[in-house]
Amino acid sequence: MEDQGLKIEEDRGSRTAAGGVPAHSAVGGPVSARLCPRASTLFSFFIFHFSFFIAAQPSAEGGWLGGYAYRRPVTVSAGLVQGATDLTNFPLLVSFADASLKAAVHGGKVGTLEGYDIAFTAGDGASQLDSDVESYVAVTASNGTLFAWVRMPVLTNAAAHSLYVYYGNSTMTAPAGNAAGVWADYVAVWHLDSITETNLDMTGHQYDGYARGNATYLREGQVGVCYTFDGTGDYIPISNLYYNTAGGIEEIMVESWAKSSSGNNQTIASWDRSETWRLAINDDEGLGQVGWDTSHPGINDMGTSTAYCNGEWHHIVGWFKNGASPDKMLFVDGSVIASGTVGSAIGTTLKRYGYIGCQSEAGSFDPACGGCPMLGQIDEVRISDVAPPEEWIPTSYTNQAAPGDFLTIGAEERRGTVILIK
Repeated sequence: MEDQGLKIEEDRGSRTAAGGVPAHSAVGGPVSARLCPRASTLFSFFIFHFSFFIAAQPSAEGGWLGGYAYRRPVTVSAGLVQGATDLTNFPLLVSFADASLKAAVHGGKVGTLEGYDIAFTAGDGASQLDSDVESYVAVTASNGTLFAWVRMPVLTNAAAHSLYVYYGNSTMTAPAGNAAGVWADYVAVWHLDSITETNLDMTGHQYDGYARGNATYLREGQVGVCYTFDGTGDYIPISNLYYNTAGGIEEIMVESWAKSSSGNNQTIASWDRSETWRLAINDDEGLGQVGWDTSHPGINDMGTSTAYCNGEWHHIVGWFKNGASPDKMLFVDGSVIASGTVGSAIGTTLKRYGYIGCQSEAGSFDPACGGCPMLGQIDEVRISDVAPPEEWIPTSYTNQAAPGDFLTIGAEERRGTVILIK
């Protein structure tokens, strides 16, 4: 007679089987097995070896995030991380669409409609990483779609980096990640993804923004969704965040994506260039098409001669670090476009609140737009009081401009294995 063997199925840490014959293994879990007809001595032989094999396996939670049914490996290519300097606490964008990312109620494997069960771990499969799911769409055509930020403790170009994205836990009633942890090194972060007027500061510092005029939510952003501005006074005033100390800004990085086809003078974000700083996509000081303007307290305007109002998305970053050489740089799409040395910190004693989408000269929260309104779209505005290594900015640009090229998403893995013993 042909040997039909013994089939053991292990799923989600429990050991179940096809056949319905109850038994107990040496590790104490319930076991069912399907056996071919055998003499009792041969049956005992198989059960002995079956029990010994299961006892040698890792524990149910070892190398796997508890409560989750599915995961995919994610790999960051070392060659796409710029420079030789380690980038610490880097916010990595993980974005992809797949049928398995549909919510379970739509035939996919994500356990909740809101994507609450989407989580990330380090390469060991168990150490959870801080994450911020900016956008999860439970079903779009035949796929679910994810845009998420993950805090990577270290990125380096010396080696590839591995992590896992987990899903398939229907018990979650709140986001699995820790958004504030992702942005712990930032003063404020606005995804500009709200369908209401309130755009939350994702750092938890409560520097929230409130859309004014016709500033509205638009689905076609660089990262998920964005806000669009009509150039006639639309803006987003920022609550609670102001500057009022002479030389109070020793370091700063202001980062955003912007898109416009207009040659008008346009502001991305401003806390008043005459008193602190301003980032503009079309500068009004005659220095070019992108401006990074700061006060020390004398005004230092930095700009480019290249036009970027071409209807395409551009990654625009103003960087300053007092004592560095150069201490001030302007980046567009990952490249240094202008640089120089000012020699003193930023800021005056006049209190200044800020706006996204127009110039600010505000001494209090939201008195009025100060001019130079945006005509176009703005996405992902961030302010950091730490000026990271220069390599950070081209790495960030490459990751956000083409996350599908920056990352490799591996095949789906399901918790448990099927072992065939013959």
